[in-house]
Amino acid sequence: MSNTPRFHGTWKGEVLEAIIVEGMETWQEIQKYTKLSNAAIKQALDELLDIKLLEKVGEAKYRVRDSETIEEYKDYYQKLAPKLEKPPPPKDLSLQSQKKPKVLTRLLDFSSKNKEENPAPPKNNDVPPPPPPSVYCKTCGIANSSDRNYCGECGESLSD
Repeated sequence: MSNTPRFHGTWKGEVLEAIIVEGMETWQEIQKYTKLSNAAIKQALDELLDIKLLEKVGEAKYRVRDSETIEEYKDYYQKLAPKLEKPPPPKDLSLQSQKKPKVLTRLLDFSSKNKEENPAPPKNNDVPPPPPPSVYCKTCGIANSSDRNYCGECGESLSD
């Protein structure tokens, strides 16, 4: 018997780990634990069913048939799990939302350091500001400069 169980490090191995070590039975539980795509889980389950390592129990549950494979995975994870320090999958998304404030704080801190190191660039004063509007169009109500004789928005004459 080798150090690692059969299929370890593959999609099939992740599915077997979820079923044997974590006690997952349904497609949804396996997907949530492994984070594999639906196509990858389907392929792994189909291949494991084809080689008779798994059996389908009812409509939506799976069980490992081979006692040797069960022992391989249990022994491997009992002996090596403390060394691997594999964190358990998050139970819900609340853990991810707790990480966001830290990231935002870091981003804010980074931007404030950046501003201190790099002062604001001088403003470009090559373009003069537009003349203040003084005539309002009677048709559309848009303000236009006094040197125009038509509305820039609707084209109506401003001199009446």
